[in-house]
Amino acid sequence: MKADVSLQPAPGLLPHAKLVEEITKVDHEMFDAFDKCDQTSYANALSKDLEFYQDRTGKTGYDQNLERLKERCAEGIQLRREVVENTLVINAVPGYGAIEAGMHRFYSRRKDGTEHLDATAEFTSIWSKESGSWKLVRIISYDHH
Repeated sequence: MKADVSLQPAPGLLPHAKLVEEITKVDHEMFDAFDKCDQTSYANALSKDLEFYQDRTGKTGYDQNLERLKERCAEGIQLRREVVENTLVINAVPGYGAIEAGMHRFYSRRKDGTEHLDATAEFTSIWSKESGSWKLVRIISYDHH
């Protein structure tokens, strides 16, 4: 028995390098907005159907995440997110979008400009390209320490 195997990407899928480039870019833009308290840009990166599961706070959605950002920023709490080097993995979800996983650290900035490590966690994010732009639809954030 002989089988022919096509090594061409499935129709509609981006080449892997292009997918990694796009997801890395939108992830960076979303967390840049999160860090800078840019509520409009942060909201634009999230799907209205967002489901966020976290081992500290439970399940939240789109409105709750925007409200938490607004509250944190009103309190003057500044955060900076950093992906841990060599932990990021991005794969296609044929016909839907992409899965992004890795480890990240969040640093809290003090008023004097110094930072301290606030948390390190694993994450898995599901992205979909709604209406031509990437939107974050599911987040699982766990193993906070």
